[in-house]
Amino acid sequence: FARERKRERKYICERTQKFCERTQKFCEGTQSFLRERKSFAREHDGGCLVTPEMFVLGEDEMSWFKSREYCMKNAYLFARLNNESSQTKMALNMTFEEPTEGWISLRRSLYSTDWYWKNEDTFSPYVDFTYWEKGQPEKPEKGLCALVSLDPNKNFKWKSGRCCSKKKPVCYKRPKYFTL
Repeated sequence: FARERKRERKYICERTQKFCERTQKFCEGTQSFLRERKSFAREHDGGCLVTPEMFVLGEDEMSWFKSREYCMKNAYLFARLNNESSQTKMALNMTFEEPTEGWISLRRSLYSTDWYWKNEDTFSPYVDFTYWEKGQPEKPEKGLCALVSLDPNKNFKWKSGRCCSKKKPVCYKRPKYFTL
């Protein structure tokens, strides 16, 4: 079963890569057309979409800190599920993964015990959307980091956990656009 999933993931990755290559060729082919027309609608001020945004699950289990490092080293962001749309997109991306748990960039402050998003981008660290499992989060002594259940039967709910526990990292890859 695991081999079938790996083959399926490999096939999906290969198809996505071919799609991206065709999209880039299309974008390059329309470059002169776009230059001639000064005003055209740009999606997200980025031009032509080359690769879509996606959530990526790391291969190995590791601590929350190592998970954050892993995402950054692999040109990703540590997953921030700061709104319902992000939560839904992550759930759609992870539906074909084996049910497990994965770290997200949500953390609890040692000083105030408030939750915040640990991120390297310009977004606010403040938490205004949550998707906690019933009875979660637990007391701070039970865990200062957050993880997401990657089991569709558990509705991809969040739990608090000990930061040194081993879970797979959930990373986010921004969309890429072909620009002029």
